[in-house]
Amino acid sequence: MLRDGGSPQAVASIEAIGTPAWERESLALFTGLLRIDTSNPPGRELDAVEFIRERLDRLGIPNETLETAPGRANLIARLGKGSKPPLILLSHLDVVPADAEKWSYPPFEAIEADGVIYGRGALDTKQLTAMQLTAFLMLKAHEDQLDRTVYLVATADEEAGSRLGMAQVIEAYPELQSDGYVISEGGGFPLLLSGRSLILCAAGEKGVCTVRLTAEGPSGHASCPPDEQAMFRLAEALGRLANYAFPKKYTALSRNFILETGLSPDSEQVIESTYNNLMQYMLYDGLMVNDVRVGDRINVIPGRAEAMIEFRLLPGTTVREVERLMIQLLGDADAAWEIVGFEEGYESSIDGELLDLFERNCRAYGLDAKLVPFLALGRTDGRFMGPYTDGIYGFSPTLLEDHFAAVLERVHQHDERISRDSYLFGAKVLAKSLIDLCVH
Repeated sequence: MLRDGGSPQAVASIEAIGTPAWERESLALFTGLLRIDTSNPPGRELDAVEFIRERLDRLGIPNETLETAPGRANLIARLGKGSKPPLILLSHLDVVPADAEKWSYPPFEAIEADGVIYGRGALDTKQLTAMQLTAFLMLKAHEDQLDRTVYLVATADEEAGSRLGMAQVIEAYPELQSDGYVISEGGGFPLLLSGRSLILCAAGEKGVCTVRLTAEGPSGHASCPPDEQAMFRLAEALGRLANYAFPKKYTALSRNFILETGLSPDSEQVIESTYNNLMQYMLYDGLMVNDVRVGDRINVIPGRAEAMIEFRLLPGTTVREVERLMIQLLGDADAAWEIVGFEEGYESSIDGELLDLFERNCRAYGLDAKLVPFLALGRTDGRFMGPYTDGIYGFSPTLLEDHFAAVLERVHQHDERISRDSYLFGAKVLAKSLIDLCVH
């Protein structure tokens, strides 16, 4: 199914990790990707796919491009045929738009200043693509020793919902629907806690339930507004939802996080720190209003009002629970509701050799930190693998200068950036971890 790239050439093996030549090549992959403008919209991920394909073809690594719209492309490459469950290296190539006037350096030139590399996608997620590509190319030298198939999957459209990306890739390549390991985005960032160094590894995501809420009422001219307007009925229903206090719920991930960190959800240390948002996210369901429509003509009272609600649900929460909650809150309201979409959340196993390798190799390359699994903030392409495996981990490791709180302030913001040392640290950790995991 995958296209053969041509005759193999020599590629660096494990002994080369961290040498000056190895670092130069890995940095060239990273900065080369940063210089390709894949802002979504419009995307243009095909340019980045061709950049990666050139490296794969040079080494004869089979690969294929799945183009889902003009210029919108996904790349899938494969190495090995071992008997163990496969490993999928998953990242996305599109980035959110950047307003160049608000940046200290042009967002698509990968400028390095004082040891820091600036560029849109430096943390979301071209750094992960380059780290994974560096490791994947190294595996070519050990291809005959691989005990499992390793896939490199770089997708389009993740920043806009993945309709042209992973949603189609997972259907076009059923061999990816496996119970192996997946290394994706969303984690790898360190933090300091009471003098201890921790490094976060995403091991789950919340689910999403989308609900359409509608209300109807008499319409009329704005000079003589009727009493029971549709927009007032909708507002009353939204108010009930907004005022609902979700109960605290513990999952395996949140319980383990509390045990590993020693943090109490109600402690002053948590409430007054970065950990508060993280802890709240891991312990509570939530909701947001995505869209409200109440007419489009001036001086006309609309007869219908509509809102789209999105519940963010902890793993294990079912669509039936959402239905019961909606009946409880809006059973007697003058508004109708309909569930129009549901994607269940997932949690991965927090025991296994891959997490042990991540922690061990972080220490080997200079970060003496305890690895702590957590529930990723937001959603990633990893969610498409949730129905098939309990081995999905978000991990693009960085050093303390690119700690968790700093990363949250930079992702999708002006002057997105990562230190040169952090990038190289992450590339080394992933490369060594893949060698340890896959080479027999």
